Amino acid sequence: MSKLENGRLVDIKVNKEDMGVTLDLTYEYTDVIGNVHEHVITRVPLPLYFNPINIETKFEFHHGRIIDVGYGDVVLFKDSTVKDRIINYTEKEMTIEEIEKRLGHKVKIVSKEE
Repeated sequence: MSKLENGRLVDIKVNKEDMGVTLDLTYEYTDVIGNVHEHVITRVPLPLYFNPINIETKFEFHHGRIIDVGYGDVVLFKDSTVKDRIINYTEKEMTIEEIEKRLGHKVKIVSKEE
């Protein structure tokens, strides 16, 4: 969950469902090379108990994906989604030597054939 620890919560959508309340959460974070990502997690259970004397779990805890979005570990539903996409790429200039070092082998720059 390290990406979200360094991220910023930018949007929350509250959903009232038959089984309770869920959240759709949107985070933004910057990766190590400067790209800005949007990380969207849907149907995050929000454990609200309106009658604490008769607490009965209606959530499907069989999926196994556990996530901490700021209020403790939550087991996601089977149909919860987690999407990560880059919304802003960083521009980076590199020398041929830096590219070769990063790739681990020599490169040859050629013109596009027409």
